[in-house]
Amino acid sequence: MAGVDDLVRARAEFERGDWTAALRRWSEVDAASLTGQDLTDAAAAAHLLGRMAESVELYQRAHAERLRAGDLPGAVRSAFHLSMIAGTTGDPAVAAGWAARAERLLDELPAGSLEAGYVAFARMFGRLRAGRFEEAHACATTAAEAGRRHGDTG
Repeated sequence: MAGVDDLVRARAEFERGDWTAALRRWSEVDAASLTGQDLTDAAAAAHLLGRMAESVELYQRAHAERLRAGDLPGAVRSAFHLSMIAGTTGDPAVAAGWAARAERLLDELPAGSLEAGYVAFARMFGRLRAGRFEEAHACATTAAEAGRRHGDTG
């Protein structure tokens, strides 16, 4: 069973951009020792490597872990990523479901949170799919403003 050193190495590999090594190392660590951030980073690594099914499974685990830990902002971001993956891989119904979950969780966060920008970005895609371009533009503006206000360049 891998230990703390392996978690530290996985995190460092991820930060270096060695996503394959990080993902391999995270998969060898006891699942109970993975934090919501570890699961999110592993999901991002899988996504960057084109391993969508693995990415979705990891984002779902991250979402559940963040909810369990009371990390609502992190849970909103996980739901956002799941919505975006589903929306860009041809499953708009699943995308809408995850976006709705993010919206519900957002109601529990303070107004003006960074996560409101993530949710606005997800809304933008729904509006684009529906051909509601002015509304999509308004959502994009809201998302960009939230990112600037919170210094989030991601």
